[in-house]
Amino acid sequence: MDLQCQCLFGLSVQKLETLLDSRQRVEESPHLMPNPDNHPIRRYCELHGLTQRTFADIVGFSEGFISQMIRGHDVCGRSAAIQIVKKTGGEIRLEELLTWEADKIG
Repeated sequence: MDLQCQCLFGLSVQKLETLLDSRQRVEESPHLMPNPDNHPIRRYCELHGLTQRTFADIVGFSEGFISQMIRGHDVCGRSAAIQIVKKTGGEIRLEELLTWEADKIG
């Protein structure tokens, strides 16, 4: 992780590496479903009146990948998170993307 990324995202290299090391794929429970309402991408899309497809086009990923992240079926890797943060002008924070876990509703 270079100094430019460290300054851009306001995180120390050590904290960023800790976040990356500690994130894990969200496990599905057969009795509970993820509640995607609090996902930072969903909040961003609602705030700006964007569909997931439009957001995906803006950040350069497939709509399917964006949908999978929002629903808690996939996690955002470092490269994807950095790209999303840059494309949203920092409105979606790197730490939010790397540490988000789906709340479970039942």
